[in-house]
Amino acid sequence: MTLKTRILVAMSLVAAFLVATSWVVTRITSDHLMDQVDAQLVRFASGPGGGQRIPPSSNGTPPTGSTPGKDSGTYSSIYAGVLVDGVLETRLSPESTAGSNSAPSLTADEAIDLAQRGTIETVNSTVKGSRYRVMTGADFDGNIIVLGMPLDNVDATINRLTTTELVTTLSVLFVLGMILWWVLRLGVRPVRRMTEAAATIAAGDLSHRVPEEAPGTEAHELGVALNAMLEHIEAAFAERAATEDKLRRFVADASHELRTPVTTVRGYAELYRMGGLDDPDRLDAAMVRTEAEAIRMGRLVEDLLTLARLDQHQRVRVVPVRVDKVATDAVSDLRVRHPDHPVTERVEAATVLGNPDQLHQVIANLLTNAAVHTPTGTPVEVEVVQRDGRVRLTVRDHGPGMDDEAISQAFERFWRSDPSRSRASGGSGLGLSIVAAIVESMRGTVRLERPSNGQGTMAVIELPIAELGPAYPNGSGSAPL
Repeated sequence: MTLKTRILVAMSLVAAFLVATSWVVTRITSDHLMDQVDAQLVRFASGPGGGQRIPPSSNGTPPTGSTPGKDSGTYSSIYAGVLVDGVLETRLSPESTAGSNSAPSLTADEAIDLAQRGTIETVNSTVKGSRYRVMTGADFDGNIIVLGMPLDNVDATINRLTTTELVTTLSVLFVLGMILWWVLRLGVRPVRRMTEAAATIAAGDLSHRVPEEAPGTEAHELGVALNAMLEHIEAAFAERAATEDKLRRFVADASHELRTPVTTVRGYAELYRMGGLDDPDRLDAAMVRTEAEAIRMGRLVEDLLTLARLDQHQRVRVVPVRVDKVATDAVSDLRVRHPDHPVTERVEAATVLGNPDQLHQVIANLLTNAAVHTPTGTPVEVEVVQRDGRVRLTVRDHGPGMDDEAISQAFERFWRSDPSRSRASGGSGLGLSIVAAIVESMRGTVRLERPSNGQGTMAVIELPIAELGPAYPNGSGSAPL
């Protein structure tokens, strides 16, 4: 059973209880007023000088408080009549709203039967819409005497009570109906709307959100919580989709990079098997090319393994590393490998926590990119400074520079600025990806910028300065990352 149905059933039970209560109150009030009328009739019938035989009351006992022989009634409210030759003759008419000619509508046989039974009963009046409460008896001469009291006041009181109860019941039901509508509007309707939203989301529309409800209500708080949860779920699904797409591109790019050297090695092997390398010089050249391609494959596999280890956040041993010394060593290597690129270094002593080999790989990759992707003779600058509790390492070249799209995609794996993916324009496209992964593992940041004068490209790395303590006496020692 739904909450709405339960509330409606409860409303129906309340309405039934109010109706039953009104009926009981009306019935009790009517019986009480009738008992009062009966008591007045009995007291009047017991008055002195009547000469009549007093009939018993409706329950066979005189009413409480009645005193035989004492006239407690008034003639203005009593009807008195005598049955003469089968005709009821009025001897005393009450002051009734029905008129002075009002009398009980009672035949001779009914009066005789009522006298024999000795009961007090209600009969209609000769005037429409009026009633009498009557009792009969016999005088000493055997005549049938009819005494009655009009029930106009009793009926008017009951009618007013019924009207009051009806208005009160309808008012209470109206108030309960408004409360029910308010509860359904603030409680049940939001739940139904959330259910519909959940069904839409379950159908696949992760961008759908739960409608907002009135602030300050539980439905509003629940809606805000659900929407926040849906934001996280949608972001997680989007991230998973992006990761899957990135993985597919990663596999495709890795396959593409490995296909060329594998094809080369396989071609030389087939050529040798077919006897095409009988000449020793040609065989030596083929072996040199095969070795070069094997070295390329080994370097690519090593880069992939490095990225896999960094992605898995494997625990490594870290030590305080002098960034200025590592940068100086990397610059020396660049001068040997690319002597046609003048290098300027401005470094100051700075220490970070990390792996010296990985940090050397980061600086070497940045310097190699600066030398490979710029024309011969392009100057390269290296700077190491400390600013605001961080070490800032900058590698800048004065070449043609990179556009905004290239800067935004440079750290993606296997991304290369040359769509042809020619070896003459660079390596496998993993160098900057490895740089970003290593810097992130050292809790640092890396970005590419265009200098203010618009000439060349500048790679900026920021790392937290090492806080040396007892674990690193005199700047040495090691600890897990």
